[in-house]
Amino acid sequence: MERKPDINRRKKLRIAMCVFFFFQMVACTLPFAQGVGYGKQFETASPLGLAFYLIGGEYTVFGLMCLLVLIVPMVGFLFCALDKERNIKNIVSLLCCFAGVYLVLLVSNRYPSLGTIVAILLYIILVFLASAAMVLRLSNEESAEADKNAEKDKKSEK
Repeated sequence: MERKPDINRRKKLRIAMCVFFFFQMVACTLPFAQGVGYGKQFETASPLGLAFYLIGGEYTVFGLMCLLVLIVPMVGFLFCALDKERNIKNIVSLLCCFAGVYLVLLVSNRYPSLGTIVAILLYIILVFLASAAMVLRLSNEESAEADKNAEKDKKSEK
């Protein structure tokens, strides 16, 4: 009976991580890179726009990195949405957060824009959520083992 609130907490953390990964995918449409373009006009670009513009040209690797900025939150979202019982979703979420921050910083060049800041803040929140879910999961397993050991001790005393 004591484990039901913990299951509800884990479910709420999993749903929160799914929502934040979704917001992370939406944040990929915000401008990440800014600079002076042709004709000395100030321009901004999102990873989606950069990926389609750069793939097939001489900066194909940079375009692929921009696509990875879009793919990493999708992978995290799918793991959080589809993995309900195991702890792998938390580990994958942490790896996605670290890879996402690294890629965001690579794509955003020297002048970060609104999308870069929002993406990094969302990844920081996701790291805390994944860590909390992992600790909650491990503490549940330890308390379940302690309950089993207590029951065995009671049976052996009789």
